[in-house]
Amino acid sequence: MKYLICQEWENTSNNHAGMKHMCQLLKKKYPDDYIVIVFPALIVPKKFNNFFKKICSLFLRNILIPYKYKKIGKSLAKEIKENDEVYLLEYCTATCPQLTLARYLRRKCNNIKIYGLVHLVPRVLESSLPQKKINFWIEPLDQVLTLGRSLSNYFINELNVSKGRVRTLFHYVDSEYYKPIENNGFSSNNKRLRVLSMGNQERNFDLLHKIVSSAPEIHFTICQGVINLKKRFENCHNVELIGYVNEEQLLSIMQKSDISLNVMKDTIGSNVITTSMSVGLAMVVSDVGSIRDYCYDGAVYCKNDDINSFVNGLRTLLKEPRYLDELKAKSLINSKRLSIHEFNKCISDNNLNS
Repeated sequence: MKYLICQEWENTSNNHAGMKHMCQLLKKKYPDDYIVIVFPALIVPKKFNNFFKKICSLFLRNILIPYKYKKIGKSLAKEIKENDEVYLLEYCTATCPQLTLARYLRRKCNNIKIYGLVHLVPRVLESSLPQKKINFWIEPLDQVLTLGRSLSNYFINELNVSKGRVRTLFHYVDSEYYKPIENNGFSSNNKRLRVLSMGNQERNFDLLHKIVSSAPEIHFTICQGVINLKKRFENCHNVELIGYVNEEQLLSIMQKSDISLNVMKDTIGSNVITTSMSVGLAMVVSDVGSIRDYCYDGAVYCKNDDINSFVNGLRTLLKEPRYLDELKAKSLINSKRLSIHEFNKCISDNNLNS
């Protein structure tokens, strides 16, 4: 039996793109193979002032959350059997101290496998956990799992984790939900290129602004989420800024777009990348991190130190609609490799190399 332990996040609770939904899909498709345990979202009340918010956050992080994880461990220890597997899906995340659970199970349960999935890029990882602490987190695991080769290489080359203890997976996508609408080809229906930029983590907004300013003939829709980019793009008349929207609204925006523009400092694969491909958007991306693990030959890869690399790539797609539609088709093909069935096969293959 495989035990999947994931975290509930308030802002993405019922979305089709997070770890919780992935666990639920695996349980639905393979009911005899998986048990899902969802750790509840524990939230600091908004009505608290800053002082009490800080005190409450410290209490949650250092006392209540570790206690609840240990409680899960005690419950698991009573039912888990030899050769069962435990997957901790928010590993090396300071706000989700799954280390408490990993160490407890390692002490109490013999002959089980414990895996920790890390899905933060190295810079973000090290900003919350120094390298020595990261190694401490890895200690009780049989394997650390990643969602891209760049992060696997980081563990092997920078943290000296042996290759046999690092396994590279991929970020799944729910293609039954994230799919294109019919007749959305730019070459047949639209006269203006529609470029969509989404995501906040490790995004290069300075470079994005320069790209937008250098291509006034192209319309950009930028989903800013909870951050405010109005001042940064106030002089750009070819930009539409979208605030926080729910998943259904975001999907509609994606389905009406042609290109997913991803100007990134780093990536190990993300919901933005996988859902964009599954919707059938042409990918124009920074050539960083593990992006080639996902887009393969189906993207325009751009240099992050060269504005013209992005602008010329976009203009090429504007002038060559057939090439644009070709990249859209390749995105759909590549997204098939990221299905929940492929993900299940991947984690079930104990001989998979890093």
